[in-house]
Amino acid sequence: MNATRSHDNLLAFTLIELFVVVAILSVLLAILLPALQGVRSLAYRSRCMGHLRSIAIGWITYAEDNRGTFLLLGVGANPEFEFGGWPGDGYAKYRPLNPYVQLGLDANSASETEARVFRCPADTGDEDYPVPYYKELGNSYRANTALGCSGGVSESIKEPWRTINREINSRFQGLLCTNVPDTTTMLLVGDYNWLTQIDPMWTMCAKSWHGQRHRYNLAFLDGHAGDIRIRKGIYFEQGTYRWQPFKSIDDTVLALQKPVPCRCGQP
Repeated sequence: MNATRSHDNLLAFTLIELFVVVAILSVLLAILLPALQGVRSLAYRSRCMGHLRSIAIGWITYAEDNRGTFLLLGVGANPEFEFGGWPGDGYAKYRPLNPYVQLGLDANSASETEARVFRCPADTGDEDYPVPYYKELGNSYRANTALGCSGGVSESIKEPWRTINREINSRFQGLLCTNVPDTTTMLLVGDYNWLTQIDPMWTMCAKSWHGQRHRYNLAFLDGHAGDIRIRKGIYFEQGTYRWQPFKSIDDTVLALQKPVPCRCGQP
């Protein structure tokens, strides 16, 4: 009789212990999950930045081999993202930077698996592309067309920015990538959304992939990469980054930037 009661008490006590352990584990999981997500985000950011360094070095090497210029070959190529990667959903099959960024990678029709150096692990797409940009466009990254080495900037935006863009485009003739001044702050390529963030005509902030508001992984024309805060609609941030290479029009750009708010809606 006593033995039976002792056994029942022991069983009841064990169940209570189990519930306590489950509760403790739940609390610990709730505490640790944000930290684990932060670690994963940091790992993705580091891998993405490593890819961008490789792309920047490949870009510079390509320019040196092509008389200081980087011009996409092929009809209808979009220099913003078709500089490297794989064709994606029917986009350009020729990606001239491929063999310069990754040894053995063909410039013609690289496969999705082969061209992983052009994929950011944090690339999950957004409202424009519900699938990752890498899947859709063949490249998670976007080049700075304001360099002129890879194309031209849009003149379809409204004034007064249209006049600035036209002046930038008019100065592209004869400009070599290898001769751009201030290469340490000259933006070259970064997370796909960074160019939308700089665009003053885009009302919303661009999505940031790495859990940091207004911050994007970017590589510069001297080959280094970093985690950079891009203020919405700001073409030129003194001592930090520059979107266009012509210092002679910096005063005009700075005057236009003054009324642009530093904050905007949620990414």
